[in-house]
Amino acid sequence: MLIAGSGKPDATYVNAMLALLDRDGGLDAAFGKAGILQVDLGGPSDSFYGVALTPDGRHAIVAGYKGADPTTGDDSLLARVAVSAT
Repeated sequence: MLIAGSGKPDATYVNAMLALLDRDGGLDAAFGKAGILQVDLGGPSDSFYGVALTPDGRHAIVAGYKGADPTTGDDSLLARVAVSAT
């Protein structure tokens, strides 16, 4: 299972985040840093909000945004992320 969302690496910023769970429901240590991948998309409040696995299960397509200040607006993105080496 791959979970999309956001996480706080420090008191100021929020990064986009993916968490990959193994078959037993624990974090898959082979993915990201101990099962969690945080990505700074360049804004103060970034997030992934949608995810779909490719048919072979090796990659995920994630949708997200770079949260910007209210005067400049947000930027959307799609990205492909490797989730399995097999």
